[in-house]
Amino acid sequence: MKPMLPTENKPAVSLADIVPSCFRALSWSAGESVIDLQPTQSVVVVLVDGLGAHNIEKASGYLRFLAQKLDESDTARTVFPSTTASALASFVTGCTPGGHGILGYRTWNPVREEFVNQLSGVTVRDVENGWLAAPSLLDEYAASGMPVTVVGHPRFAESSLTKMLYGCATYVSES
Repeated sequence: MKPMLPTENKPAVSLADIVPSCFRALSWSAGESVIDLQPTQSVVVVLVDGLGAHNIEKASGYLRFLAQKLDESDTARTVFPSTTASALASFVTGCTPGGHGILGYRTWNPVREEFVNQLSGVTVRDVENGWLAAPSLLDEYAASGMPVTVVGHPRFAESSLTKMLYGCATYVSES
């Protein structure tokens, strides 16, 4: 009897697998690595919010290089819910949203008794009170004396979400 649902031969790579796999390649973590990376001395990860495989396929005429390199077996999947805040938190913690607690675009803040936009409404006080339930792996890596740099838009440099997710990392932006 054939299964009714298709199955994959290997587990799908998630955004939550990328940073832990990179740290494993850097010999910083002894944990499991979902992505088979060779040992290395440095890693550069380029994460473009909203640039999924489907979007690359649809715009292949404009993104020829990326479209040529696109292979379903090498595609990392986002998390659910796939909001920017949830996905970025999964990326830096190595956890799914249920593990790190950033569960969507807006969520209830019981201290302030209001719904909070997790991209722009999280405050320094929220961050200090443990809004992120899992530690940022970037913070742990930077705290061990290793250099971590995040490149982003200047308007996000001082945001509470940036401080929460990339805390100890050096944030570089161009004006």
